[in-house]
Amino acid sequence: MEVQFGLYRGQTFQWLLTHDLGYTVGLLASHEAECEAGHGSSSSPLLCNKDALLEYARLFKGVTAAIVDKRRTGTDSEGDRLVGFSEYSTLTYRELYESPDPQISR
Repeated sequence: MEVQFGLYRGQTFQWLLTHDLGYTVGLLASHEAECEAGHGSSSSPLLCNKDALLEYARLFKGVTAAIVDKRRTGTDSEGDRLVGFSEYSTLTYRELYESPDPQISR
């Protein structure tokens, strides 16, 4: 399936999770909160597409954990939060982005 909204309109769900996980986690955490508050009850095509993206993202335990973590902590201390998945799960986001290690992809 393809994203039908926003910055990455036209990209596949797989591409989005692979290329901008931070954006995706933030978007889906916000979407979940809006749905729980009753603001996402419309059956508009865009909300249905976000629902489908959320369903797809939940297939991956690490992504699901990141969404839960994002909703719990917000964005204030994001750099100090643990990545929580992949081979860098024990690093904070700040350590990951600021690492001088050439093995860490940027």
